[in-house]
Amino acid sequence: MNKEISQLDLSEEFKVLAAKYGYHTLADMLRLERPYYLLKHPGFGFRMLFDI
Repeated sequence: MNKEISQLDLSEEFKVLAAKYGYHTLADMLRLERPYYLLKHPGFGFRMLFDI
């Protein structure tokens, strides 16, 4: 959970968008009240959500 997203086996697109929106670890993303709030970020679609 606290491993850097850049070191995980995820798509490069996911890694770029995560960095763009200030998410450095999966724990950062899971701190959101609702994980689907990630979908409010432009470019962050359901495919990205399923990558997690």
